Amino acid sequence: MENEKIEDQLHEWMMIQRRKQNVVSMKEIIEKALSINPQFKQGESSKLTPWVYQFLSRKNLSVRTKTRSSQVLDAVMKPARREYCKLIVTVLQNYIVDLKYLVNMDETAVYLNCSPKRTVHRKREHTIPIRIGGGASPRFTLAVTVAMDGTKLPLFVIFKGTVGGSVERGLPSILPPGIRGFVQPNVWMDERSMHIWYEEIFQPYVSNRREASGLLFDDFVVPKDVALYAKMVEDNTRRFVTPPHYTSVLQPSNDGKNKSLKSRLNKCASKWRRDKIANMVPREKIPTPKREDVLGWLKQIWDEFRNEIVKMHLLTVVINSRKESITAWIRNLIPKLI
Repeated sequence: MENEKIEDQLHEWMMIQRRKQNVVSMKEIIEKALSINPQFKQGESSKLTPWVYQFLSRKNLSVRTKTRSSQVLDAVMKPARREYCKLIVTVLQNYIVDLKYLVNMDETAVYLNCSPKRTVHRKREHTIPIRIGGGASPRFTLAVTVAMDGTKLPLFVIFKGTVGGSVERGLPSILPPGIRGFVQPNVWMDERSMHIWYEEIFQPYVSNRREASGLLFDDFVVPKDVALYAKMVEDNTRRFVTPPHYTSVLQPSNDGKNKSLKSRLNKCASKWRRDKIANMVPREKIPTPKREDVLGWLKQIWDEFRNEIVKMHLLTVVINSRKESITAWIRNLIPKLI
C-alpha cells in the first residue's frame, strides 16, 4: 500500500514535469522516489533499477526519443498555431483554386556521415579504432521545394565557396538535370541566394497560372528583402511563415522529405565509403566524396521519391490542424487533397 502511494505521487510529479515539457530521466525518477521515502526499496540500486522499469510499465509509460524541441511551451504557442492553420485553410478555400500552386520550401544543412562512430567489435576492449577519410566531408545546404498536390520542384543546393571562384565556375559542368546549384561564402540562404531560388525554381513553376499562388516557409528561411516581397506581390503570391517552434509540426517539407533525403544520402555515402575501402592498401587514406558524387546521389534519391509519398506528407498541416478544432475547414479541404 505504501509503495502504491509513492508510485502515485511519482506519477503525478512526472505528469507535471511533462506538461512543462521538462525532461524526466530514469535516474531522476529514482532520486524523486528516495526524496519521498529514503528507505524506499531499502535504498538499494540493485532493487531500484528493476523497480523503475516495472513502475513505468504499470503506469503505461516508457522512455521516448524526442520528436522536436522548443524553448517555448506548446500552450503559449497554440493561439499562433491555430491562427496559422486557419489562415492556410481560408486562403485555400478563397484564393488558391489549384493546390499545385501552394508550394512549400525548406532549407536544411547536410553533413555527409562518411566517418561512422559505431562498429561491431570485441567486448572488454577499451580502444576501438575506425579508419576515417583524409579530409572533411562536404557540408552544404539543401533547399527542398514541393507543391501540395505532390509535385516535386528541382532541388536547390548551396555549396560553400568564393563567389566567382573555381568552385562556382566548375559547378555548371557537374550539375545533373533537375538540380540547381549555387556557391556563396555562407552556406545558409541569404537575400542573394533567395532571389536566385525564387527566379530559378519558384517563378518558372507558377508562371503559367491564372489564380493566386502560395509559398510556405519558416522564419529561418523567410526573406528580409523588400524587393523580393514586392516581386511576390506583383506575382500574386501569398506568403505564409510558420510560427516559431512549430516547424516540425506544421511544415510539410520538414516532416517528410528532409529527414528521408538526408538519411538516404548518408546511406549512399556509407556505401561509397565501403566500396572505397574494399580495395585500399593499409597506408592509403580514404578520400572524401566529390561534389559530383553528392549531386549524383541527390539526383537519384529525388527521382525515386514518388509523388504520392510527397502528397501524403503534405497532409501534415491538415492533420495537425485537426487538433485545433477546425474540423469544418478540414472537411472542405480534404476532398481537394484526395
